[in-house]
Amino acid sequence: MRGIVRNHFVFFLFAITSQLFGSVAARAHVEEELGNPLELANEISSFDPFVGNVPSKVDPIYHQSYDSVLLGPSLKAPSGLSFDYYRYVTYYNITERTERIHELPIHRQECGDQAEIFATYTYSYTFSSQINASVTIEGLGLSSTMTAAKTISTTRNLSAEGHVIAEHTPYFIKQDWSGLTFMQTYQKKSKRIKFITQVRDESSPWIQFFLPAFSHSAYPMNFEVKNADWIFDVEKRVLQKCPPSPFYFLN
Repeated sequence: MRGIVRNHFVFFLFAITSQLFGSVAARAHVEEELGNPLELANEISSFDPFVGNVPSKVDPIYHQSYDSVLLGPSLKAPSGLSFDYYRYVTYYNITERTERIHELPIHRQECGDQAEIFATYTYSYTFSSQINASVTIEGLGLSSTMTAAKTISTTRNLSAEGHVIAEHTPYFIKQDWSGLTFMQTYQKKSKRIKFITQVRDESSPWIQFFLPAFSHSAYPMNFEVKNADWIFDVEKRVLQKCPPSPFYFLN
């Protein structure tokens, strides 16, 4: 029984050790080509070989179409790599969710209401964005104030054309972004611009749990922004059309 337990322990230790050295070797090989995104993103270069190179909205590995593309600044690569400059290119989709603003009333328009300014909303609100990415904000090409609290004041005048019963409801359109970040490289000797297309999987759960220092992010890298933007809007919903009457506007 003791021998069986010892054998199981040896097998477990061998599996962990193999995974560890395999992960370290894979990490060293990939970092030889990719570098460390968190470290390299600070080395912004004054020379930009990517000027005029605008990628399509289809990513270079999975060939998925996205709503938008975010371009990072040109970054100087460390010596010893197969490229001299690189940048992060993020492909992302925009999802929108609507949320009723309960602090503001719903304005109801009656048949006899006819005015260029029927009612007015005045409102101030504060929101902040949360970014989940393996690259710094500046490396992604976003402003460093992206995650700072933003206070917006807005005024919206509502008009009423008459002959309808309608409700005007204020709400927010809240945007979230989600996608993938890739690396685009430039080699001075060949003047060639290309994407790194070597897919890198995340470390196994064993490495992440027991040896987190040796775990690594996947490539391409996940990119998420919660509350990327809030848009104030007012929805007008016509409930009923009113029959013609000369008495609506005599008040």
